[in-house]
Amino acid sequence: MDHAPILPAHRVYLQRSLSEPAFAQDGTSLLFAASGDGKTSVERVLLATGLRETLCVEPSPCGGVGYGGGLFCLRGDRLVVATREGRLACVELPGGRGVQIGPAIDGVGAPVVSECGRWEVHVAEYGGEGFIALGSTDGRQWPVRLDGSLGFAGDPCLGPRGAWCAWQTWSGRVMPWDESELRIARFARPLADCNALHEALPVSVTAFARPGVHLAFPMAHPDGCRLIFTSDESGWRAPWELDLQAMRARQIADTAGEVGSPNWVQRMTPMGIGQGGRRLYVVSRLDGLARLMSIEVDTGTVRRIDSVLTSIQGFACLDGGVGGLDRIACVGSSPCTPPVLVSREVGPSEAGPEIVRATTEPGPWDPAALCAVEVITWRARDETEVWGIWTRARGRAAAPAIVMVHGGPTSASELGYEATAQYFATRGWHVLSVNHRGSTQRGRAYQDMLNGHWGVVDVEDARSGAEALIERGATERGRIAILGGSAGGYTALRALTVDADFWAAGVVSYGIGDLYEAMLGSHRFERHYQETLVGPLPEAARLWRERSPLRDAREVKAPVLLFHGEQDRAVPCAQSAAFEQAVKAHGGHAELVVYADEGHGFRREANRRDYLQRTLAFLEKHVRDRQGR
Repeated sequence: MDHAPILPAHRVYLQRSLSEPAFAQDGTSLLFAASGDGKTSVERVLLATGLRETLCVEPSPCGGVGYGGGLFCLRGDRLVVATREGRLACVELPGGRGVQIGPAIDGVGAPVVSECGRWEVHVAEYGGEGFIALGSTDGRQWPVRLDGSLGFAGDPCLGPRGAWCAWQTWSGRVMPWDESELRIARFARPLADCNALHEALPVSVTAFARPGVHLAFPMAHPDGCRLIFTSDESGWRAPWELDLQAMRARQIADTAGEVGSPNWVQRMTPMGIGQGGRRLYVVSRLDGLARLMSIEVDTGTVRRIDSVLTSIQGFACLDGGVGGLDRIACVGSSPCTPPVLVSREVGPSEAGPEIVRATTEPGPWDPAALCAVEVITWRARDETEVWGIWTRARGRAAAPAIVMVHGGPTSASELGYEATAQYFATRGWHVLSVNHRGSTQRGRAYQDMLNGHWGVVDVEDARSGAEALIERGATERGRIAILGGSAGGYTALRALTVDADFWAAGVVSYGIGDLYEAMLGSHRFERHYQETLVGPLPEAARLWRERSPLRDAREVKAPVLLFHGEQDRAVPCAQSAAFEQAVKAHGGHAELVVYADEGHGFRREANRRDYLQRTLAFLEKHVRDRQGR
C-alpha cells in the first residue's frame, strides 16, 4: 500500500469531544465539558499545576434546549448544571452536595449565576414555549418566568450586580440566524440587593431588533451601560455594542470575516471582554479558517493574535483589568492537530504561548502520517464561486473520491482536523467537504442563496465539486460516492435521484426522504425551517412534493447505505426505513442500519466503530472495486 491507514480505534470512534470552556472567576482554573461514549462530564483543570479533576458526572449534564449546549456555570463554589431530567442542579464544591432547582420541565440550559452567587437565570422550555427563568441557587425558591421572549430564547447574560438580564429571542416561524432580537429585562432591584425573588420583580423589558438581521451572543460590558453582541446587519457577522440608555447601536469593527456562526446550540459565544472593558477578543472565520483577534473597543483597531489553531469551536475569556493579564481559552484544531483545549495569557501589548490543557485523542499521533488538507474553489452553474475542504488521498492521482455534505444546512466545514475525512483519505480516498451555496463564513448573501432553493443548488454544488476533482485529475467518473448526514443526508438522497447516473454510491445518515413527514415529526426548534429553505406552505406545496427524494426513489441507480438512530427526535427513523423500502421495491440496492440506542447523531463508541467499518466495506465494494467490473 502507498498510504498509511489511521487505526480507527485510536483516531475516530474513540475520540472524545471538548466544549464550553469557562474560567473560574478567581482565575485559578479552567472548566469544560468532556463527552465520550454517550456520556458527558464537567471537568476542571488547575492552571498552575495542570491537574485535572471531574466535577460532575451525575446528575448527568445535558443541554435540553434545541440541540443542547449551555451545560453549566460556575460561580465561586457553586456549580449549576443543566441536567438530563429537565431541571437545574446546584453542586457545592468541593464536597459535591447538590440541590435541585425547580421542577422538571421539558428542558433547561445556559445557566448564568449572579455575582453574589444566590441567583441564576437560564433558558427554559415548557409547554411549547422557550423563555428565560430566574431562580435561586439554593433551590428554596422555584424559578419564575421573565416575560418578553418571542417563543424561543437563548444565551442569557447578567449585567453588573445583576441589575438587568439580556438574551436572544426569535419567533418559531424562523430560525435565529434568519432573524432574531435582543431583549433587556431591568429588575426592580439589582439581584445583589435582593433577599427574595419577589424583590427583583416586576421587570421592564426593552426590545432591540432589526428586520431580517441575526442578533446574537449578548455580553454585558463591565460599565453596565453597554451590551456587546454580534449582528450581520452589514452583511457579515461582526461585533457591535448597544448603548442601553439611548438604545443606539454601532458596529465596533470590521474583522474581514464572520464573528460567530448560526447558533444551533447554546453557548457558542465567539467573543470575550478584556482590559477592563477596553478590549474585545473575537474569533473571526473566513473560508474555513478561524482567526483570533483583539479589538480596541473605542477605536475599532484590530490586531491578529497568532495561533496554531485554524478551526476554533469553543472560546472563553477572563478579564484581567486595565493593564493586567487577560486569559483566553480555545477549543480547536488544525489539519494535522486533533482538537485540543488551550489557554494563554494576553497582556496590553503581547500574547503568551498557548498551553495545552486537555486533548481529545486516546493516544499520541504522528502528524506526518496524516493526509494534506486544503481549501479549493470552483464555479457553480450560475458562476458563483463555491468552496470546499479537500483532504487528499495519499500517493494516489486518480483515486476514488467521496463528496461529503455538511449538516444544517446552515453551517460549514472548516479547515481543521476531520477524523472521518482522514480515516478515508489514509485508505486511498480523496474526500471533498462541500460548502455549497447556503453555507456560512462567506457573509449573509452567500448564506441566503439556499433559501427557496434547498434540494437544488446544494445538489448542483455537490456535483460540480466532484467535477472539479475530475478536472484536476484527482479522480474519475464512475468512482465518486456522496456522503451526508441530517440536512447533508437530504442533499445526498436528492443527488442520488436527480443525478442518478453520476454517483457510484451513497451513504446517508439520518437523512430526510419526505419533507412533509420530516416537518410533522421534527422537534420544535426547526419545525418551520423548511418553509424558508423550500417555500412557505401551502403556496409551495408543489415544491415540497417535487423535492422530496422519496417521491423519486425509483430513479436511484447507485447502491445506497442508510444509517439511523431509533431515538432520533429531529428526523424520525421511519424516513430512512421508507426510503430503503422504496428503492428495493423498484429493484434498487439499499441497506438500512438502525442503532436502537442512538438519536440524531451517533455518540456511542461501538456504533461509531460499526458505522466506519460498514461504510468503508460498502464503498470499497461498490466504488473502488467498480473499476475492475
